[in-house]
Amino acid sequence: MKKFNIALLLCLATFTAGAQDLTTKYERTNARETVTYQECIDYYKLLDKRFSQIHLQETGTTDAGFPLHLVTYSADGDFNFASLRKKNKRIILINNGIHPGEPDGIDASMMLLRDLAQGKKNCLLTLYSP
Repeated sequence: MKKFNIALLLCLATFTAGAQDLTTKYERTNARETVTYQECIDYYKLLDKRFSQIHLQETGTTDAGFPLHLVTYSADGDFNFASLRKKNKRIILINNGIHPGEPDGIDASMMLLRDLAQGKKNCLLTLYSP
C-alpha cells in the first residue's frame, strides 16, 4: 500500500507541474509590477508551447541587438499570412515595448492572447474593466 501511495503522489506531482500558472506578473502583484524583457519572452514561449493557436518566432534583431519576436494568434492554427489573407481573415499588428516605462500594452497583450487561447469570450471587456 505504501508503494501505491508513493506512486500516486509522484503522478499527482507530475500533473501539477505540467499545469503551469498562466497568471501574469502584473496580475500576481495587483498591478504593481510588470515583466522584464526575458520574463515576457519566457511567458510567450510558455503560451506557444501550451496552445496551438499561439506561435512565437524570431524575425530579426532589435536596435539594441536583442532578438525581435513576433507572437501570432490564429484561432485555427494557421500562421501563414498569405493563407490568412486568402481566407479573408483580419490581420492586426500590436507593437509593444517600443518606449521605456510604458508596460501597459505588454501586460495587456500577454493577458489578451492567453485569454483568447483559453476561449474566454469576454476577454476584451475584462482587460479594460476598472
